[in-house]
Formats: sequence, structure tokens, C-alpha cells
Amino acid sequence: MKTSEVGGVILDILPKNELVEGEFLVVCSNLQAVKVAFEMARELNLKVELFLSKKIYAPKNEECEIGIVGETEEFVLNERLLELFGLAESRLAGQIKEIYEDAVLHKIYKFKKGKILENLAQKNILVVDFGVESGLMSSLLATSLRKLDCGKIYLAAFAAPLELKEELLGFYDRSFVVRYDENFVDVPDCFCEFESLSEEEILSFLEENRDILV
Repeated sequence: MKTSEVGGVILDILPKNELVEGEFLVVCSNLQAVKVAFEMARELNLKVELFLSKKIYAPKNEECEIGIVGETEEFVLNERLLELFGLAESRLAGQIKEIYEDAVLHKIYKFKKGKILENLAQKNILVVDFGVESGLMSSLLATSLRKLDCGKIYLAAFAAPLELKEELLGFYDRSFVVRYDENFVDVPDCFCEFESLSEEEILSFLEENRDILV
């Protein structure tokens, strides 16, 4: 499976009539998946919004992801890893604030012209991504979107670890995942050809498709 083919495959398992009648908003949670999100939105005649975030890594270990912070300033931490490293959430407060101000806000101004996710009261949401690697992003999205008083929140993705199948039900009202993999490694590993987009390519694509951006 190529990433360029994913949109149609995910669409095949979605309740299209419900999404259209419910005027769902497509929320792309991964800039690398913008082409898929926009393809699906156009097929369903829906609008698109971006949700930007940045991973939080353990101090002095830039390979160990311990959390994630999103554009609405909500953040989620892996409690098991915090305990393992002997880290208190209070100790990470400064690091999280710095990541938000230096990285997340930078992305918001670069890719969304400074527009933070808002005004979604009672709006139905369809979160779109290539896949789910851990429960951190799903937890962050659920927390952020529910605090904005959204309506229904659905997930549409190609792949996820089998061990997360039940956990996802706790984050979303409904989850539509093409493939749950018992031997899941990471999202790129699920594709025979993974198209990685540069920031310039993403910006160009967004500009060309601004007509369906909220």
C-alpha cells in the first residue's frame, strides 16, 4: 500500500452519509497526512482544519518520547515513563511551556497563519491520520477537542497497533481503522511506499487547497 492510495481505502470503511449529513469537520492531526485528509474532505464535500502539536522528549534523551503538547496548550504525558525516569510533572512544566512557545506556536504561524483551533462548539469532528502509533496523540486530541465542546469525535486511520483497539474507544465516539496490526512497528512501516513531504511542499499544498480550509 502506498500513502497516495490510503484516502480511498479509508473512505471505503466510513459511514459517508452520516459524515455528510452531520456536516463533520475533517481535522488533520499530522501535517504529513494533509493530502489524504484533503482528498477525503473533497470526496465528502467537507471542510478541513489542522491540529498541530509537538512531541515532548525525556530530558537528556531526545529519542524517548514521554508526551505531547498541542496547539490549544493541552498536553499529555506518559505516566509510566515518568515513573520509570523518576520525573515529576512539575519538573517538566518549564520544558513544556518552552516547547509550546518555541515550536508549537511557530508551526501555528507558519502553517495556519497564527489561527489556533477554536469555535468548534457542537461541531462534529472526523480526525484523519495515516495511523496511530501510541495513545498519546489520541488522548491529546480527545482532551483538546472535548474542551472546545465539540459534538461527535470520530477517528479515521489506516493502521494502529492491535493493543490500542480497546483504548481508542475511550478517546473517540467511533474509530474507523483499516488495519489493526499485532506486530505494529510504526506508521511508515505499514506502507510499501511512504511519501514524506517537506515543509515547503506542505505549505504549497495548503495554499493550493485553501478553499476548503476553515
